[in-house]
Amino acid sequence: MIFDSSTVNRLRRLKLVTRQVKAGIIRGERRSTRHGHSIEFADYRDYVPGDDLRQLDWNIYARHNHPFIKLRESEEDLAVYLLLDGSRSMDWGAEDENKFRYACRLAAGFAVVSLFSGDRFFLEALGTRTQLGPLRGQGRLKSVLDYLDGIEPAGAMDLYEECRQFTTNTKKAGLVILLSDLLLVDGYEGGLKHLQDHGHEVVLLHTLNPEELHPSLNGELQLIDSETGKPQEVNIDASMRRVYAQRLNSWFGNIRDFCNRRHIRYYQVDTSFAWDRFLTYEMRKAGLVQ
Repeated sequence: MIFDSSTVNRLRRLKLVTRQVKAGIIRGERRSTRHGHSIEFADYRDYVPGDDLRQLDWNIYARHNHPFIKLRESEEDLAVYLLLDGSRSMDWGAEDENKFRYACRLAAGFAVVSLFSGDRFFLEALGTRTQLGPLRGQGRLKSVLDYLDGIEPAGAMDLYEECRQFTTNTKKAGLVILLSDLLLVDGYEGGLKHLQDHGHEVVLLHTLNPEELHPSLNGELQLIDSETGKPQEVNIDASMRRVYAQRLNSWFGNIRDFCNRRHIRYYQVDTSFAWDRFLTYEMRKAGLVQ
């Protein structure tokens, strides 16, 4: 996956906007009230260009020749968790509109925004048993791109079980961005609720191919479920396409109602839309980035 310098330069000017989970005072970008006004020492993190050099621990630098910034209790950084649906149904569509590859490009874009903002970034392809992070600093972007280039969708996925394992391994609450087509045998509700129950602010990017939104198939066909392998005989005509459109809109409405009730930010993603424009324009218009 290759990002040209102009794309990176556009993305690096952005930062993620949270509504519920707040972060600390990292380079004056975000503020938190979780620990009041305490100035007790809390932890160290890697130095990022632009950090206040007055917070550099020179003693550690002298011993280890590596710059670390001292964090106070009121200076926690924002934890950004990018969860990518790695189930087989995501691997569908022509190269430019393939759901999984499109989602990977969006994930890389969010990584640029997060890493250049000084956030703590974590990436996991759900269902593939692979993860990366947490990472900090713009120098870690190559690790993200290499990771995304190396993963392939694999089989079916139980979102609740994947989210349960994620929260078991990740203690710090943060902003969770889930990229998924939501074509899940066991549904999406339990997994999203579980993330919220563990203090995470959830953003759902519902990623679908234009052929799924407006199918052009016609005639008597045998469709094969990409995850279960089960066949289904169908006869697709104008009447069937109308039924499909009605059920698709009903499905969208149910997801939107669920997310509204749970205060989950929900956005539909059409993979025919340029991914970088979606991130720099649609997500800015929606208030997820600024």
